[in-house]
Amino acid sequence: MAARAIGAGVPFAWLTADEVYGQAKWLQAWLEERDAWYVIAIRCSGTLTTAAGEQRADALTAALPARSWRKISVGAGAHGPVSTTGRGSRCGRGGSAARAQAEKGGPAPAIPA
Repeated sequence: MAARAIGAGVPFAWLTADEVYGQAKWLQAWLEERDAWYVIAIRCSGTLTTAAGEQRADALTAALPARSWRKISVGAGAHGPVSTTGRGSRCGRGGSAARAQAEKGGPAPAIPA
């Protein structure tokens, strides 16, 4: 679906994917090759490629200062307002939705903790 949308020139700010797709390292690489912004959930035990090499997600998030996190509203849910706590960051060439929205002057979404 993403390949068809990008191929057809469908405008989008970023792609989101759940933990199932977060395990597919090829998807992150494919999106970065196309300079597409994305937010993908990964397992705590999953790894991310950083300048320092592969690092576990839980170790990276544990190292962040408390001031890095913020709670935002993500809209109305079936049982009332929905909020999440997260931190935006730039990852590789693709980057994150938080940076994309900030550059467009919009609200920065959070990457769920």
